[in-house]
Amino acid sequence: MNAMNAEPKPGRTRTDSGIEAIGSVSETLANARNFCTAVSSFTSETGFQAINNLFEVIPQQEAVIRQRDENVQELNSKLSSQQNAHEIYSKKLLLEFEHRYDEWKEDKDELQSDIQELETTREEQDTEIKKLGQQLRDCEVKLADYEKEHTQMTKRLKEKDQQFVAIEARLQKSRDEANDCKKELKKSLDKVAALEKSLGDEENDHRILKEEATTVKERLKEFVQFSVKIKELDLPVVSAQLEALWVSAIKTIEKFFGGNLSEPLLQSDWSALHDNSVFKNQIPLPQSNSDIAKKMRVATIVGMFARLIDKFIFQPTYLSTEDSGLREVLRRQAMAEPKKERYTRGILLATLPKDQDEISKDVILYTVEDMLENVKVRVFLNPDALEAFKKALESLVAQFQEQWKTIQRGRQKLELSFSYSINIKHPWYVLDAPARIPEGVKRSGAHPFTGKAEDDTVVIPRVYLMGTGPQPDPITHGYVIGKAQLDAAAEEVRKDSSNGPFVQESSNRNRNRPARTITGDMTARRNNGSRFLD
Repeated sequence: MNAMNAEPKPGRTRTDSGIEAIGSVSETLANARNFCTAVSSFTSETGFQAINNLFEVIPQQEAVIRQRDENVQELNSKLSSQQNAHEIYSKKLLLEFEHRYDEWKEDKDELQSDIQELETTREEQDTEIKKLGQQLRDCEVKLADYEKEHTQMTKRLKEKDQQFVAIEARLQKSRDEANDCKKELKKSLDKVAALEKSLGDEENDHRILKEEATTVKERLKEFVQFSVKIKELDLPVVSAQLEALWVSAIKTIEKFFGGNLSEPLLQSDWSALHDNSVFKNQIPLPQSNSDIAKKMRVATIVGMFARLIDKFIFQPTYLSTEDSGLREVLRRQAMAEPKKERYTRGILLATLPKDQDEISKDVILYTVEDMLENVKVRVFLNPDALEAFKKALESLVAQFQEQWKTIQRGRQKLELSFSYSINIKHPWYVLDAPARIPEGVKRSGAHPFTGKAEDDTVVIPRVYLMGTGPQPDPITHGYVIGKAQLDAAAEEVRKDSSNGPFVQESSNRNRNRPARTITGDMTARRNNGSRFLD
């Protein structure tokens, strides 16, 4: 538009100059006619000398007219050339406008940020329109009142002729106000029209964006179907439930193994139980019914149970075996990129859900079987107690698994660790005598720090919240057996070793536990369901 309004370049003749020349010729012809009229007039009124002078002027005027005609033709020729130049210039301007239009399309994206400002302006103008509408209605009311008053005054004009001037002035003022209101209304209507046009453009843009958003949502729904729903965990509730499960496990094991054993059981061979020891400091097992012997039996079985739960139940998915390394991979991923780990875990949990449900049921049975057969706790139980303990153990493992399913589907990554570390907020609890285990989850006394982590043996692990920080934070307490208790049990073993029928092996010897046996059905399900994970 600026190019159209620009001044003509130097050296170019304006096209309107010929039009001015044409106007001058018309004036000359008019002057000639006037001149002839004047000559006629002068001929009738003056002498021969005046007529002779007029005849001398006529040739001059004819020469001027011919010169003007030539100028007109020359100007018409220039006008034609100027029109051709104008067409070329217009085409050039059109190309320039097309280029600017392309630039405008690129700038259009930048104008999207102004939408919100326009919306705000529209709302302000809507408010202004409402105010103007109210003012218009007020003015119309005033106008109606004034017109009514004017009608009444007209009827009483003869009686109140002296008041006519004042009434007419008031009427004119009202009309002026009405006209002003009409002008304001017109301005408001113009603004409304502009806003409606702007709103239409915005609605079109909104429609396009909405269509794009719908497409994106459909794709997101498709991707969401590939993963289970991951929810935010209520960590205080989860930690309290885990603590309660560990307390329940301790109570159950104390119920079956924390009492007095018969003499035949005390004199039986416990070497199989020693062979299954996986503790850093092997727990001595005095074969007696002393308080310390009961504590050590309970601690050993609780510790073995905790390790079986950690190994078989607390897995990211039951499609892969516990030795596949997947759990460690996800743990490392959670410390590096929590979102990626959470997404991977959700996809794994959504993979072959029926197989996972079937295997999860089998895992409960095999965990119980491993506890009874490989850990050899059946040596402490008679047949009736063995069956009752098996049912109680299945119930416990199922509860741990159900709790773990909630944790598996949580946004936060939780992991267990048997490593000993100091934490003031979540100190270690000492696995105490049966009479000292409280009913609730909270305990009044924490494990006293000995100064050496290797002096204490972790029986029940802590649960840690994995993150990108230098160290994960524990959310549960965990249980240990203190060095004083271990020393007391070892002393009793040394005293009784000379009289007992079996000699306990050295606590420093490393032993390998036999591998868990898996039936053909479960092996087939795992192979079919987790080949790409192993």
